[in-house]
Amino acid sequence: MVQQNPQNNPPRQRSALLNLRELVPGDKVRLSGDIIVEVVENPKDGMWFRGKYLTVPGSPAAEGTEDQIFAADVQEQVF
Repeated sequence: MVQQNPQNNPPRQRSALLNLRELVPGDKVRLSGDIIVEVVENPKDGMWFRGKYLTVPGSPAAEGTEDQIFAADVQEQVF
């Protein structure tokens, strides 16, 4: 999992309207730290999904890698 530095990036207010169960492959979300992830697989349990890191400020080597993303890390959907 990509390490996020909370000191450099103040938390954004989480969108109350985002339901992780509704995310489909290809959707994009923003995590804390301005990290952008594309949904690759979603078991629709509302707790996690598999995502591909598209933009990772401060860690460009992580871009293109995949990992499990947990609901608590998601800030908002990116359109």
